[in-house]
Amino acid sequence: MNGCIGAGAVSAAILLPRLRLRLSADGIVRIGSLIFVTTLLVMAWIHLWVPLIVVLLMGGMAWTSSASCMNIAVQLSVPAWVQARSLGIYQMVFMGGLAIGSAFWGAVADHTSTPIALTAAAAGLLAGWPIMRKFPLPTGGESDLSPGRLAVISREVSQVLNQPDPEDGPVLVTVTFRIDPAHSVEFIRAAHELGRVRRRDGALRWALYSDPADPARYMETYLVESWLERQRQIERFTVADHAIRNRVFSFHLDPDPPVVSRMILAQMPPPLPAQGKLSPSRDSDGKSE
Repeated sequence: MNGCIGAGAVSAAILLPRLRLRLSADGIVRIGSLIFVTTLLVMAWIHLWVPLIVVLLMGGMAWTSSASCMNIAVQLSVPAWVQARSLGIYQMVFMGGLAIGSAFWGAVADHTSTPIALTAAAAGLLAGWPIMRKFPLPTGGESDLSPGRLAVISREVSQVLNQPDPEDGPVLVTVTFRIDPAHSVEFIRAAHELGRVRRRDGALRWALYSDPADPARYMETYLVESWLERQRQIERFTVADHAIRNRVFSFHLDPDPPVVSRMILAQMPPPLPAQGKLSPSRDSDGKSE
């Protein structure tokens, strides 16, 4: 039985490039789910070798095809700099789900019967069909996640009089805007979308403030762990992030760009060493010299 699943998986790996030319990733995963449902039902209620071998071969093909599509979807849904950790989180959740699911369905089979447990698992797969239709797999065309580095590192370096140590921080970055108060709602929504990008790229905290004395003045603030992390944050900008940033900056009314400031936390300096006072020496008669 395990050999049939393995043979099906190897066959799918060979045929998958041709299959992708005819079906989308969502189509492959949906068909794979139906194959899994059929496999579980056959294993539950049909105890003949020929249909069992056929569905296990098909199940192995569905397994490899679905897993490959989901692996690709994870890589297409995040920028290049975070792909490795995203795949690590995905694999942890995927393998953890297998372990938890194995224990759960084993307990169901132990308290009821194996056919009932397999049938319930098949019903659970069918129940997930509407969810798959509501949340399609990313194909890479939704947003451009290719690198789109901001041309601000050289400007920051030229404006710095004393070059900070890479580990100095945290760094407080502020961006001051002047906008038309009539468009404040659209600006705030766009700014919060940019805040999501800032936090994703390494900001510890992000906030947008308005000036009660001047309705046209808004200030974006975010905190970065160190000066080095600030430079990395700039390099993590993608082409899609540029579009979000440009939309926020388009609300700025002044001809000059928004004022950006970068400030490093002023650490408490170490205490000065205590300077001892010279006490007057005395001679043998007790008189001070």
